[in-house]
Amino acid sequence: MNEEFRPRLYHFLIRLAYCVSFVFFPLRVRGLENIPAEGPVILCPNHVTLADPVLMAAVVKREIRFIAKKELFQAKWFGNFLRHLGAFPVARGETDIGAVRNCLSLLQNGLCLGIFAQGTRRKKHHAEPALNTGVALIAIRSKAPVVPVHIEPYHVFGRVRMTFGQPLDFSQVRRADSAVLADTTEQIRRAIFGLGGTEASPRE
Repeated sequence: MNEEFRPRLYHFLIRLAYCVSFVFFPLRVRGLENIPAEGPVILCPNHVTLADPVLMAAVVKREIRFIAKKELFQAKWFGNFLRHLGAFPVARGETDIGAVRNCLSLLQNGLCLGIFAQGTRRKKHHAEPALNTGVALIAIRSKAPVVPVHIEPYHVFGRVRMTFGQPLDFSQVRRADSAVLADTTEQIRRAIFGLGGTEASPRE
């Protein structure tokens, strides 16, 4: 589990992001009640811009530990900064056992994990690719619920619509072979993009 996490820094920056978002990224959020108030949970959103994790953390009451591509950690100062915010790296395009173990450790400790399972940013709705199977593997092994999150494409000063769906329960899945992982991943993908176009209410 990430021992470099600094809660005070995290909450200070999240409060700052919440205030700034009123000007640059006015948010309309729906479904926050679908996030369990405690216990392990995986938040799984699509990925539109670099601001996605900041905006998500600004509206979710629980601390979110994000998994991020290892390239972001190559600059030592920025890597340390991300670790202080609770993030940790993953090697994209390969099975990163260390990252999987970190995820399982965080969930075993009842924390909230954020995974952008597309693996990269994609602004368009059409021709959405299949998600990486890593989130399915982590969900099956941890037995943690997966909350799908859909973020509409947005830009600076444009309205940001973010919808949190009903938790997906894979706790009864007993194996994690390739067929099961593919099916579970597709269920998560459909849940995320099935939220697109829903009417959102202003955040409280």
